[in-house]
Amino acid sequence: MKKILSIAFLTLLSMGVMSGQTKVTGKVTDLNTNDPVSYASVAVKGYATAGTFTDDNGNYTINMPEGSITLVFSFVGYKTQEVVVNNRSIIDVSLEPDVAQIEESFVVAYGTATKGKYSGAAAVIKADKIQDIPVVSFEQALAGNTPGIQINSTSGLPGSFPEIRIRGAGSMNAGNNPLYIIDGVPAISGDLSTSNTTTSSMNFLNPSDIESITILKDAAAASLYGSRAANGVVLVTTKKGKAGKTQFRFKADLGLSDFAFNNFPLASDAETEMLHREAWTNYGSLQLGYSGTQLEQYVNGQVETYYPAKQSEYVYVDWRKELFRTAVTQNYELSVSGGDEKTRFFLSGSYNKNEAVTKGRFFDRISANMNFEHKVNKYIAVGVGLQYSYTDQAGHQEGGAAYDNPWWAAMSFLTWRWPAYNADGTYWTGFDGGKNAYDLNNSSYRNPLLNNATQITTSAQTRLLMKPWLEVDIIDGLKAKTIFGYDGIYIHDKFGWLPDHANGHAYGGDGFLAVKKHEYSKLVSSSTLNYSKTFASDHNLSAMIGWEAEKQSNYHDYMGKNDMASTKVISMNMLANVYGDVTDYDDESALLSFISSVNYNYKSKYFFAATYRRDGSSRLSEKNRWGDFWSISGSWRIKSEDFMQNINWLDDLRLRISHGISGTLPTYWYYYKPFYSFEAYGNKGSFYISTAHNPELTWEKNASTNIAVESRLFNRFSFSVDFYIKQTKDLLMSGTTSAISGFTSYLRNIGSMKNTGVEIDVNVDIIKTKDITWTAGINWTANKNRITEMSYEGEELLESVYILKKGYSYNQYYTREYAGVNPETGQVQFYRNNKLPDGTYNKEIVNSASNASNILIEGKTGDPKGYGGITTGFRYKNLSVSMLFNYMYGHYVFDQAQDQMSVDGGTSYYRSISKEQLRRWQKPGDITDVPRRMPGDRAGYYNSSRMLMKGDFIRLKSITVSYNLPKNWTKKVSLEDVRIYAAGNNIFAVTDLYFDPELSSSRGFVNRQTPPIRTISFGVELSF
Repeated sequence: MKKILSIAFLTLLSMGVMSGQTKVTGKVTDLNTNDPVSYASVAVKGYATAGTFTDDNGNYTINMPEGSITLVFSFVGYKTQEVVVNNRSIIDVSLEPDVAQIEESFVVAYGTATKGKYSGAAAVIKADKIQDIPVVSFEQALAGNTPGIQINSTSGLPGSFPEIRIRGAGSMNAGNNPLYIIDGVPAISGDLSTSNTTTSSMNFLNPSDIESITILKDAAAASLYGSRAANGVVLVTTKKGKAGKTQFRFKADLGLSDFAFNNFPLASDAETEMLHREAWTNYGSLQLGYSGTQLEQYVNGQVETYYPAKQSEYVYVDWRKELFRTAVTQNYELSVSGGDEKTRFFLSGSYNKNEAVTKGRFFDRISANMNFEHKVNKYIAVGVGLQYSYTDQAGHQEGGAAYDNPWWAAMSFLTWRWPAYNADGTYWTGFDGGKNAYDLNNSSYRNPLLNNATQITTSAQTRLLMKPWLEVDIIDGLKAKTIFGYDGIYIHDKFGWLPDHANGHAYGGDGFLAVKKHEYSKLVSSSTLNYSKTFASDHNLSAMIGWEAEKQSNYHDYMGKNDMASTKVISMNMLANVYGDVTDYDDESALLSFISSVNYNYKSKYFFAATYRRDGSSRLSEKNRWGDFWSISGSWRIKSEDFMQNINWLDDLRLRISHGISGTLPTYWYYYKPFYSFEAYGNKGSFYISTAHNPELTWEKNASTNIAVESRLFNRFSFSVDFYIKQTKDLLMSGTTSAISGFTSYLRNIGSMKNTGVEIDVNVDIIKTKDITWTAGINWTANKNRITEMSYEGEELLESVYILKKGYSYNQYYTREYAGVNPETGQVQFYRNNKLPDGTYNKEIVNSASNASNILIEGKTGDPKGYGGITTGFRYKNLSVSMLFNYMYGHYVFDQAQDQMSVDGGTSYYRSISKEQLRRWQKPGDITDVPRRMPGDRAGYYNSSRMLMKGDFIRLKSITVSYNLPKNWTKKVSLEDVRIYAAGNNIFAVTDLYFDPELSSSRGFVNRQTPPIRTISFGVELSF
């Protein structure tokens, strides 16, 4: 902002330059790097109407008034320099960076701040950190960039929704995703996935349109967003125009994608047959008492049934190659920006085409971004921002839906002996001869090639985010601003089966098609009054008051029809009959808020800030509708003290502290009042109360305390350490109630949870010269989560393989305790773990899972003991290389996939077999954790701690290599700049796991979803 104001001011001054002038030209550069300083101020000392600024290359020309002798050169972040002209016509100047000023401003809640004057915990990620990384959504590029942020993949399909946790999970039922603010407007966010696609609400933004991302982590930073800020806030600032000549930028890249890891390696064809034979040999000899020829005939018969020899009338394939591919991604962008002292603009358009690694699946996006600002006069400024996108994607269900999840089908039942085609090229649909294990028409396991070809799974999304604003300078230091935001999303889903699909007759006719429409809209109006003043030169005060109103509406409708008249056009008009219920419903939620803040500092040495917000929400009853959220914070710039001035090696030292309250609204919009369901009763419509209501519901409240130290040494080494406590109370949980009421539970505010942690961020400028720069950094976070209160003393709630219990993590595992393998017999073993009268547990070893009780597995949770990132950037003249590693350790992941692929022959004998089974027990004395293979022995199938694995990993998350062609080359073809680059994402990982370490959810659960992908792209960027 200072740069823009300086340019505008000096431009106006230059219009009134006096007559009788002497022309002076020159170039302004950076003293350390020799890079040109664009738009630096060049003024004539003593002449208020004479001045200019440098161009993009640092060059300037100024007409000196008669009698003038001194030029003043200045720019934000540099020390001002005065130069006596002495009748010279060429003056080149090198400006020295000013450490005290170089702290650039960044976006915070309802305004901007500079790092040295900000008391909250906020992390800023600039555009250059993410602009080249080949990802669909910017969220995927955040992992490892800053401490306190944990990101997990939910699917490797492009455009999918990632789980983001800022300083741990703070809620059980109200959600843990952060609030997203785009250019000051709260945007619709969260998981927009439907039954056949996985979709992030943020995939509509082209990452190249983003200027910066600020992540607000503590109450001082986030509490101005009140009842929605407990999980942190992600502020996205899109690119805007700058004063200067109009600049065009074109960028294009082409990438190749494949799975980032060799997930779940399978035994080879020969190994699989060998493992089948071994299993049936064990069963025949140990269970049936067969031997000799009888045993051989028995084994041959069983193997032929469950792993039959290949037959000439069928075509067999490598299913991974048949279902998956090296996918191609394409990205094309064009932008134009520029302006003058009154008007600035930025326009961009992009086309992004992503094939999924799964054949037939894709994600395409067309997007546009516009930011326009105009200074009407010296008092009034107006502007508008707009983002538009259209996305079209085809996906599939994730998890254990084998008939619709190609990834899981390939991992589970699609063995080396499972045909793909008949000899005539038609799809294979099942064996003859009554081999039911392979009879696709009588089982849930179907040829996915036929499924994919005869299934409709598409989702089209249109989104418009519009943000007009008005700003008025009322008097010196007093400014008013109003912003109006509209965010609208329209999603059109189609899901169905053609008549040839295995499910084509499942809905009473030939083929089925369902159409779903989802409409989301949010209106936001925000008005603020800001005052800023300096008193007696040492006292700096700023204050803000305002109000904000928000209304969100959701609408959904659904219709299903069967009996397709034609498959040439996939339209509801081509189906004869409505099948099932035709439904539609809409929801509305409103929020009204008062906001205020005050900031004070004395001599830029002692800083104090306070915020207060009062929210009223329609999601709560009138009794509890209003809530108060606030923060207080302060910081001390120790380096500014007189006693620190002689410590030359210490550039900066700060202490900051904050405390405050933020909140989380109920995810369910109407649970404070009776919830009705409607259905037919005889021939009449009827309704009934289907959910117990609770008028006492209120916000979950999060109390956050943060203490931090920041420092910079030797003008090249900087670090920060944050200690935090985040305590959530009034957790929204399901509490029990008497069945007499007609319900067994209802939602209420009970329980509490605490996150405590430390964040460390260290960065160093290893080399700083004109031609060479080399920087490196590391960040680390340790977060400890504990449930501190349940609804009553001693309560334990079970969720799948987790237990919710006071004193333990939200992600604490609860399952059978695996005791390994009996080295003499090869049998699987468990600890009985029934509770004894003295409160201890019976550690007797049993061979049957049914005789073993579930138990809290001490010391094993889904929480990492530490996570973070390692960065390094190197530049030699025009060549640049940057790398980012992310890592995580100390946590356990629960491999749900293992119960299908590593079941020791116990169930579903016709499934694929994991290569892990090659480590099985084979003879007395073998020491291994994989039991003998024995059909019918289901002990290994049941959930147990056998499925818990250490999830430690380190991954080269991203790398970018770029080269800027020399200017004397590009000017010959009338181009200002040409940059060529190669970039990659998810390059490689080091881990002991046999699947991608980032495949698990934030709780550590691996549920057969499509794994993350690796993308390598090559591109070019032109500026002219």
